[in-house]
Amino acid sequence: MNLVAVSTAPDTGLGERWPEFDHHEIVAATLVQQPRYVDVVDERWDENAHFIAGAREDIPRLIAEIQRLRRLLEANDRAVHSFSRTPTPGAVLDEHHLTAVHNDGSQESVILGVEDSGTPSITLIRADGTTTTHPGTNLFECLIKVRCALEADGFLLCCQGARPTVFPSGMERQMSNGRLAYPLRRDPPLTGADLVDIFLPAKPSTVGTVKDQRSTVMRFFGFTDKAWPGGSR
Repeated sequence: MNLVAVSTAPDTGLGERWPEFDHHEIVAATLVQQPRYVDVVDERWDENAHFIAGAREDIPRLIAEIQRLRRLLEANDRAVHSFSRTPTPGAVLDEHHLTAVHNDGSQESVILGVEDSGTPSITLIRADGTTTTHPGTNLFECLIKVRCALEADGFLLCCQGARPTVFPSGMERQMSNGRLAYPLRRDPPLTGADLVDIFLPAKPSTVGTVKDQRSTVMRFFGFTDKAWPGGSR
């Protein structure tokens, strides 16, 4: 006789509990041949048992993910309404869905609502719906403030503008409002083709803190803190 069942107690698969099973431990069976009580026609007895056992952990994780995505959608809806209510005349409004990685390895989905205007700002929408707005003289400075807000909670923002080796030139802070930046290198000479959008996603392994970026830029150019956008931080 063969028996395939799901139990609350671990099993080695060697049948050492046969035939003295504790009925308090058995929660499901996918095969009982004698008497022939359970014998599923697909004959996938082991696969069905693994599915039932895994559901105990998989279903709560699925529900938690659905709830997280619902919160993100609700935050996105609030952001859309917020951005459309009082735009600055002549402003370019767009949003970017990015990932923030915590120092414990966990990740959070965030939305950046970018207002590209003469008075630029970035609205940060967290996964729990919390919304904060960060103005600045240009978009790169706004992004620094957003990153500082996330870093206060232990998160790094995964975007090109958070890479320590990316920094906008003075001309780009004027021409693109700080949205485009150059990677730091001396050779070969940089061209317009090297410019990157600071809001494009970046791998977690390539980003750093605002302090990391400031130190890298100052070493590269021989800057002082006063040359850093927004001054010393």
